[in-house]
Amino acid sequence: MMKKIGALVLAVVMMMTVTAFAASTTNEGALNNSNTYTNNTLSAITSQTFTKEIVVLNSNSSNVWEPNIEYIYAITPVTGLSNVIITDGHSPDPVKAVVKDGKDGGLLISSATTATAGSSAKVVFGDDTASATESSPLTTTDFSSAKKISETLTLSFDVSKFVDSANVPLPGVYRYKISESVTGTNTAAQAGVTEGTYSADRFVDVYVRWTSAERTALEVYAVTMFTANDSITYDSSSTNDALKVTGYDVATEGNNADVYKTYNITVQKAVDGTMADKNHQFPFTIALSESAATAVEFYATGDSYTNADLTFSDGAWTVNGSYGSDLKLKNGQKINLIGLPLTTTATVGEKDDTIDFYTATAADVNNESLNLTNDATAKTWVTETNAVVIGSTTGSETNTVTFTNILTEISPTGVVLRVAPYVLILAAGIVLLLISKKRRAVKEEE
Repeated sequence: MMKKIGALVLAVVMMMTVTAFAASTTNEGALNNSNTYTNNTLSAITSQTFTKEIVVLNSNSSNVWEPNIEYIYAITPVTGLSNVIITDGHSPDPVKAVVKDGKDGGLLISSATTATAGSSAKVVFGDDTASATESSPLTTTDFSSAKKISETLTLSFDVSKFVDSANVPLPGVYRYKISESVTGTNTAAQAGVTEGTYSADRFVDVYVRWTSAERTALEVYAVTMFTANDSITYDSSSTNDALKVTGYDVATEGNNADVYKTYNITVQKAVDGTMADKNHQFPFTIALSESAATAVEFYATGDSYTNADLTFSDGAWTVNGSYGSDLKLKNGQKINLIGLPLTTTATVGEKDDTIDFYTATAADVNNESLNLTNDATAKTWVTETNAVVIGSTTGSETNTVTFTNILTEISPTGVVLRVAPYVLILAAGIVLLLISKKRRAVKEEE
C-alpha cells in the first residue's frame, strides 16, 4: 500500500486532467520501488492559494467601482468514496488508489477578511477601500484578456486530523468539497453581478505521506482541485476540461466566470436660436431607478457637477429633485453617470428659469425624439417617467440624452397700429382727389 501511495505523486505531476499544486515536481514518486522512504524534490507544502476573480466590463471602457458583493467558501469532507479511484500515468505500471473520505479539520481555508483558518472563509469586494478600477469594453469576446478584480484565498492543513479510527496517522489521498455562495446584505442581483454558469462546487484532493522512513509524522506534499467528484484517470492523449480547474478564476472558467457589466448615461445641453443666451445655465434634475441592483456604487463627472462616490438607495438616486443649485448645464456642457447596472432607467427634467420663453426638445443617443411634458407655465420640461433605458434591446448600452432649447428672433408686433393713421390719411387724400377730379369732370361737361 505504501508503494502505491508513493507512486501517486506521478499522477499529480503528470496528470493532464487535474491541475496540481506543489512546491516542486520531479519524474519520480515520493517513494521508490522498495518500502524505504526516499525524500526527493517534491517537498512538503504548508499552504496553497487560489483566487476569486470577477470580470469587469463597461460600455465605453470607463473606470468603474468594484461591485459590492461578498462570497463565502465552505469546506466539507467528502464521504462514501469507496469506489472512487485515482490512476496515475506511471509507465509501464499505472498505480491505482482508492480516495479516502476527508477528515474534519484536515483542510482549512482563510482570506484577508477571514484571517483565522477554519472550515469557511469570506472574501469581500467593494469595501470602499478600493478606488475605481480599470475596465474593459462590453464588446470584448475574450474574458481572459479583460480587466479583472480578484481576492485571494489560502488553503492550509492540519495533518493531525489524518488518522484512522484508532487515532493512528494514516497517509493517503483525502477528498474535500469547497462550495461558493454569495452572502451578506448584497446578493449577486443587488450588486449587479451576473453569476457564471460554472459549478459552484470544487473538489480538492489532499495528498498526505510520511515525513521520514521512521513513519512518525505526516506531511502534505500535493493538492489538486477539480469540479467532478469522480475517479480520475491519467490520459496522455486527451484532457477532461471539466476537471482542469485551478480555482474560481477566469483562466479556468473562461466566459463562464462571474461578470460585472456596467453602463453609462450622459445628459448634455444644447442651446440654439438667434435670441438664445448660450451662456445661461439651465437647472436639471436626473432621477435613476433600478429595481434589482440596489447596492451599486457609481460616480458622476461633468462640467458643473462631479461626485466621485454615489450609491443607489433602495434602487433609486436623484440629483436636483426640485431643480436646486447642484446641477446646471449651459450650451455644450454635460454630465456623465458612470458604472450603472443593466436596465437602469432615467427620468430627466429641465427648467427654463429665464424671463424668456424657450422651446425645448429632447433626443436619445439614437437621435430619436423623447416625449416631453411641461408644467402650466411651460417653463419646465420632463421626459416621460423612466423614458431612458440603458442596456436594453431597444436602447443603447451608453445612452446620451440631449436637451435642446431654442429661442429665435421674433417678428415685430404693433406695425399696423403705428402705420394705420398714415394709411388712413393717405387713403382719405386719394378719395378726396378722386372726388375732386370727378366734380371737375362734371363741370366741364356742363
